Amino acid sequence: MRALAALTEELESRPGDADRVDALARHLRAVGRDAGALAGEWLVAGARTGRPVRLGLSALAEAARELAAGRGLAPWLFDVGQAASDEAAEAIALLLPWPEGEPDAAGRPVLADWMADWAAASARPAAVAALIARLDDAIARRWAVRAACGLVRPLVDEWQWQRAWARAFDVDEHAVAWEWHHRRDALLRDTPAIELPRPYPFAPLSDAPEHLHVGLLAAWRRDEWRAEPRWSGVRVHVVRRGDDVAVWQRGGRLLNARLPAAWLAEPWPDVGAIEAVLLAWHAGRAVALDDAPAPRQRPAAGRPTLHLALVDWHAGPGEHGARRSHLLARWPAPDLADRGALPAIFTTPTLPPPGAGIDLASHTQAARADGWSGLVLRHRASDEAWAVRAPQRRVRAVLQYVPTEALAADPAAARALAFVGCGFAVWNRVPLSENEQHAAMTAAMSGRFLPPPDAAPALDGLRLLPLARLAVELPDADLLRLHGWLRVNAGLRFGGVHAVAPALVFEIGFSEARPSRRHRIGATLAGARVLRWLHDAPPGAAQLAADLFTD
Repeated sequence: MRALAALTEELESRPGDADRVDALARHLRAVGRDAGALAGEWLVAGARTGRPVRLGLSALAEAARELAAGRGLAPWLFDVGQAASDEAAEAIALLLPWPEGEPDAAGRPVLADWMADWAAASARPAAVAALIARLDDAIARRWAVRAACGLVRPLVDEWQWQRAWARAFDVDEHAVAWEWHHRRDALLRDTPAIELPRPYPFAPLSDAPEHLHVGLLAAWRRDEWRAEPRWSGVRVHVVRRGDDVAVWQRGGRLLNARLPAAWLAEPWPDVGAIEAVLLAWHAGRAVALDDAPAPRQRPAAGRPTLHLALVDWHAGPGEHGARRSHLLARWPAPDLADRGALPAIFTTPTLPPPGAGIDLASHTQAARADGWSGLVLRHRASDEAWAVRAPQRRVRAVLQYVPTEALAADPAAARALAFVGCGFAVWNRVPLSENEQHAAMTAAMSGRFLPPPDAAPALDGLRLLPLARLAVELPDADLLRLHGWLRVNAGLRFGGVHAVAPALVFEIGFSEARPSRRHRIGATLAGARVLRWLHDAPPGAAQLAADLFTD
C-alpha cells in the first residue's frame, strides 16, 4: 500500500521518461508481479474499470469529521487543516484518527487486501473513512483518500509501463507489448519468449547537408535517384507473421490498439516489413496527430482523418528493388495535385521524372502547401536515402533559458542539451543604447521576460521575447563547451528551467512563420531547429520579432 503511494508521489515529481521507467522498474522488482500488475491498473488507466463507486470529497470529509469527533478531535480542525494544506485530501488524511498503539508493520494491509475491503465498503462514506483510518502512514492515507474520491489520474503511458516490466523481470519489451495488447492477464504469470511480428531496424534517413544538395540534384536528374514526398508524421513498421499483424512505432511502441481494425486486415506481406508514416490529414494538408480522432471513432465533419503513407519495403539484402514495386502496387498512389481526401492506406508516389521540367529545389519549397515537410531522395539500386528539406529561412536568436537537468555536473548533461528543449529569444525592437540593452539582458537573467505590471501600456520597453523551445543539436565539442559556459552563467530558477545570461547567439532555421495570437512574438515557427552557434556574434546580435515575417 505504502509502496504504491510513494511511487505515485515520485512519479508526480519526475516528468522525464527515463526517470519514470526507472522508478517503475524499481517498484516492480520490489513488489513482484501480482502487486505490480494491480498497481499498473491505477498508474496506466487510473483504474477506471473495476473501481468501487466514487465518493464525493465533501461526503468523505463529513464522515471523517464525525469519526474524529468520536475520538475527541474538534471538527473545526478539518477546515483549518484544509486551508493550511490547500488540499482537502491532505487534511482528511492527516486529521483522521490514527490507529492506537505502536504501528505493526506485519499487520498493515497490503494493497490487494485494502482494495477488497474498499470494494466491500462500497459507497458508504463512514465505512470508507474508517477503512482509511486503519492506515498508519500519511502517504498511504493521502493516496487512499484521492483514490476513494476519484482524484487519482493516470501517471504513465502503456509503453513506459511495458518497458519497466521488461526491465524488472528481464523479458523482451516487444513481447510484453504484444501480450499486453492481446491478453494482459498473462503478465501476472509469465511473459514467454513468444514468436511475434517484431519491427525491423529502421533504415537511417538523414537530412542532406547543404554541400551535398547540388550533387544529389544532379544524380536525380540522371535518374539515379527517385524523389518522393516526406510526410510529417510518425514513422512506423507494418510487420506480419502468419495471421498476426503488428504496427510498431519507431522506438518500439505497439500502435495496434490505436488504429482502425480494417487496416490490420489488409493483405500485408508474410516476410519483411513495410515502412510507413502515420499521419493526420485535414483540409488538404498534414496536421498534428494530436488533432486526429480517437481510434475506431467515426470522424466528425471537419475533423482530421488518420492515414498510412507506405514509404518503403524492408527485407533481407538484395530483396529491395523489384519486390518493393510489386508489393506496393496493390495500394493506390494519390494524385498530389489533388488536395482533397487521401486513401486510408496509400503508397507514397514518386514525383515525375526530371525530363518533365521540374526543378527539385523549388518543388520542395512548394511542397509545404500539400502538407509535406520536404522530399526524400532514394537510390534506385540501394537502401541509401536522404531527406531534402524545403529551403530554410534563418533568424539569429539568443539563448534565454535551459532545463535544470542540463546544468548537472555530469558530462552526460552536455549531450542532454541535444534532446531537451532550450529557450531562445529575439528583441521586440532595436535597442536605443548600450545601457538600455544591458538593463534588458540583466532583467532576462533574473527571469523577468515581460515589463512590470505597473508599467504604462504605451511604454514599449526593450525586452527579449521568447521565440521557440528547441534542442541544441550541435557537435559534441560545441556541446561540452556550451555546457561549461552554462554552469558558470546560469541565473535564477523558475519552474523546471534556469535563466542564463543572454549572451550567446545561435542561428535558427525554420520553414515558415505562422501568425499566432497565443505567443508573445505573434507567431509560431514551423520546422524550427538550431543550425549553428555563432561564436563571434556579440550579445546584442539577436534579430527582431518583426524579422520573422520579412524575406
